[in-house]
Amino acid sequence: MKFNLPNFDREEPRFFLPRSGEVITGPGDWMLSVGPVCMTFFGLVMVYSASLFVAAQQGSADSYYLVRQLAVVAASLGALVFGMKVDPSLYRKYAKILIIATIIVMAGQTAFAPSIKGTKRWLPLPGGFMLQTSEFSRAVAIIYVARLLSDNVALGLKLSKKLLAALIPVGILAVLTYMQRDLSGAAMIAAMVGLVLFLGGLNGKQFWGLTGGATAAGLIFALRTPYQRARLVEFFFPSGSVSGDRYQSFQSMLGFGRGGIFGVGLGEGKQKMLFLPEPHTDFIYSIIGEEMGLIGTTAVLVAFMFLFVRSIKALKQQSDRFSFLMGSSLIASIMMFALVHMAVTTGIVPVTGLPLPFISNGGSSLLVSLWTMGVIWNLSRRGSSFE
Repeated sequence: MKFNLPNFDREEPRFFLPRSGEVITGPGDWMLSVGPVCMTFFGLVMVYSASLFVAAQQGSADSYYLVRQLAVVAASLGALVFGMKVDPSLYRKYAKILIIATIIVMAGQTAFAPSIKGTKRWLPLPGGFMLQTSEFSRAVAIIYVARLLSDNVALGLKLSKKLLAALIPVGILAVLTYMQRDLSGAAMIAAMVGLVLFLGGLNGKQFWGLTGGATAAGLIFALRTPYQRARLVEFFFPSGSVSGDRYQSFQSMLGFGRGGIFGVGLGEGKQKMLFLPEPHTDFIYSIIGEEMGLIGTTAVLVAFMFLFVRSIKALKQQSDRFSFLMGSSLIASIMMFALVHMAVTTGIVPVTGLPLPFISNGGSSLLVSLWTMGVIWNLSRRGSSFE
């Protein structure tokens, strides 16, 4: 079977096999479900190790965050099963309803949700749990745009008033996310929409022009917000003092340095002893580096690359355009989160506060990540006999 590589001179969907041949089903690639589950349970171990001192500072039991994360894992395993069982065509069928419902929830959250840590990113739930709605918004935006470009192939081949009008609901989601003081979440929504457009065959010059414009707009919005502006200035023009976000990056890199090749041992890290803010969420990769060394961090990176390669292999067999666009963009979003998290903890990019999928403490990211892998496993069962 042959696959077309991207060609910016040809106005046709990239990497896409035409609908042809009989759709066949099989056992699926079980590594696409078993692998993420193994990573999730590894995450439980790391969350427990990284959160010990945070829990103690709050006057809670050592296992406080572990117990809460166990409840999140149980719900997320349900999301995995949901993704494995639901026919992917239903996402296409209800894409418009999903994005309208998400806009309503996001608008209500922006207007009425309490401010937590200066933002409105989280929607309070019973039991003290929180949902970060931008995680779900990103997935819904992917589903919606994938449907647009599968219902009308020509629509996605070039920028037009009709395409821009069709993308208004996605723009509303991004704006609402930004209004919740979640610039990184809004940027991720925009990035994923751009990826769907690219895979759908958007004209190359227009795509890169759109990318440049979106990047410039994101930079302008970041510079308008005092704490975002401070992050950028400190990153590109570091001062002599180690404070603020530079302090976080400095402590994170100290952890990697202490870990060396083999690490100081599981549970023996010191950076989590209130030196490194949010060690169980935004900087958990640093804790892995300190306690498990280069071997541990490399193993995590290889695990993500393994899932990505296996997912793309399964998705390239799809005979349905919607399934290909949705699945490819969903797995790309997981990889982007993972790589940005790793880049932040190693000081390559400014601090953004993105979790490490499957591993960081938190429910929203894990729910969406395991659901994503359930969907991709489901798609891996559905190939084409096209030769």
